[in-house]
Amino acid sequence: MRTVLISYDLNSIHKDYGDVISYIKSLGAWARPLKSQWLVKTDLSPINIINDLRAHGADGDDSLLVIDVTKSPSAWSNLSLPISNWIQNEL
Repeated sequence: MRTVLISYDLNSIHKDYGDVISYIKSLGAWARPLKSQWLVKTDLSPINIINDLRAHGADGDDSLLVIDVTKSPSAWSNLSLPISNWIQNEL
């Protein structure tokens, strides 16, 4: 199982992106360190996640970034204790 960083800019102002968020949460254990950024434990590859995000409501003009961060060096500042703990325990 890998940990991926999912980040997005959803550019349609009047669209409900609830399906995008529900899909991300369905992938596995997750943490949301920033408003448009997620860390998720999953077996899916980054390209599969991109394709699935498009199928779950992300528009063609939305910017999507998915990076496998499993065991990658990391640093952070000013995140909540639960998020910091999640990063320490799950990466």
